[in-house]
Amino acid sequence: KKGYIISKIENKKNFEIIEKLVAKTIKSHIKLKKKVKNIHLFNNLHKYIEKQNVNNLRVKIYNELNKNSKLLDMYYSLAKKGIENIVGSELAVQTKVNISIQTPNDETSKLEMHADSLSGESKFQVVLWVPLVNVFGNKSMYIFDKKLSINEINKMEKYKYSGMNLIYNRNKNKKKFLKIKKGEYLIFSPNLLHGNITNTTNETRISMNSRFKNLFSNYAEKTKFGKRIGYFYKPL
Repeated sequence: KKGYIISKIENKKNFEIIEKLVAKTIKSHIKLKKKVKNIHLFNNLHKYIEKQNVNNLRVKIYNELNKNSKLLDMYYSLAKKGIENIVGSELAVQTKVNISIQTPNDETSKLEMHADSLSGESKFQVVLWVPLVNVFGNKSMYIFDKKLSINEINKMEKYKYSGMNLIYNRNKNKKKFLKIKKGEYLIFSPNLLHGNITNTTNETRISMNSRFKNLFSNYAEKTKFGKRIGYFYKPL
């Protein structure tokens, strides 16, 4: 009905394995000697690293995570039933799991409003978004509701020259920030308009995302920009 689902993670053990790998990579990168709880480190990462060095750390975490040959299976297990209920059990998966870090007041980590299906991804996939901390307000991502999103996407030709900012500015008061606890996941449609704004809380947000679709459902439109099986998706 809403175009998204928030639910409890289905495989706590695999979530903890991923969480520990992220924490280990961060501690190694910032050369942290003292003992701190992972959740404290994640929420307070901005106290341990300069803003201009955050992206280098993000890339390092991304590389370390995706070196693990079991990562895609583990990530899938976090929401296996939720995914299968929507797109079935014969799946194609994005070849990598993405990592996002948004420290307080970092203007460079904003993600402008978009819909994944407008950037060459399948209209029939789902996005699995998993935070490693509690997210709320502008520490989280925002979405626009399904009806508004579909109406605007269907009129996209109108915005060819004015751009997505016009849609955002006309509707920005209608956006909804999602409240998701650590230990929960978000599954959402690639046709929902969404993004984030500057995080003005006093905590850092670390989250992961990847995409799943039925192996046999349509991929992107047949353009040179279409993301297809073999380089963006692979059979799971």
